[in-house]
Amino acid sequence: MRKLIVLSLACFLVSCGVKTPYEAFRKENKEDVAMSFGASGFVVNALVRDKEFKNFAKHSGAKKYHMLVAKENPKFLKSNFVDFLKDNNFEEIFHTNTSDGKIYIYSFEKGDKLKEVIVKIEDDSQMVLLNVQGDLKMSDFEKLTASNDVN
Repeated sequence: MRKLIVLSLACFLVSCGVKTPYEAFRKENKEDVAMSFGASGFVVNALVRDKEFKNFAKHSGAKKYHMLVAKENPKFLKSNFVDFLKDNNFEEIFHTNTSDGKIYIYSFEKGDKLKEVIVKIEDDSQMVLLNVQGDLKMSDFEKLTASNDVN
């Protein structure tokens, strides 16, 4: 039992110590951030009750989730985000306009593996980012966007 606890603690500390470009972006722009938090896939899967999301999370390879809510009218954050995407070789894989704003999905691949996906939801005065990290499967994200109607 003691070995299991030590192994769990070591895995937790290693996962917390990993720095990603998204985390650096978040820290550099903390003046424009109203709220930001992250959670491991294990915690999110335990808390979320939505059956479709649980199925997605189970098969997608998502290990960590981060959410960032910008302060109102985050002009510098929006322009810094564009630079962040270019500097870190993120590619836009989906976008749509809705009656409430715009939704964008960006991906980051390392070698032949999909490592991060960022969903950006914005309107004229607000911006929300959801970052998903892990060994992700593009086919699961394609199914998720295809099966959800965006109005």
